[in-house]
Amino acid sequence: MLHQQPPKSFNLKPPRRTPIYRCGAWYWEGQPQGLPKPIIYSSAARKIITADDPDFVTWLAMGGEPTKWPHDHTGAITVAALDEVLIDGGEPPTHLAPLAKSQLRKMVNQRVNAALVSGAATMRMSFLSLIETLDAKIEAGDITTMDEIAAADWPKA
Repeated sequence: MLHQQPPKSFNLKPPRRTPIYRCGAWYWEGQPQGLPKPIIYSSAARKIITADDPDFVTWLAMGGEPTKWPHDHTGAITVAALDEVLIDGGEPPTHLAPLAKSQLRKMVNQRVNAALVSGAATMRMSFLSLIETLDAKIEAGDITTMDEIAAADWPKA
């Protein structure tokens, strides 16, 4: 059977390639509590962007659609809720608000797990001691940022 040509009115545009979700290269939009207007946060740029940001405009043209800003456990739209999503995805937090102790502890655990996977498993006792020290400092309020966690005396493989 011979294939017929499609009618001229038939549109043969290639399909759009919708961006695949990657926590480190995504956009969220909403109005978190305490901010005066809705914002767009880019995890790739690690900052608040404007709607006319060239990378955002290109991403939208590819079929991207920003995720609505997440809610916390109380149902409120907060910066902490997005920080939780980013940290769970292995990405740095927004730095738009102080981190909760649970978020700081999660970041310590991620760093320890990465070090153990990379071959520092022989230093398990050093890591356990460091975790105890960092946990005590987090609880006391002496550690409040990701940079302070990074500056700790991490064992070398």
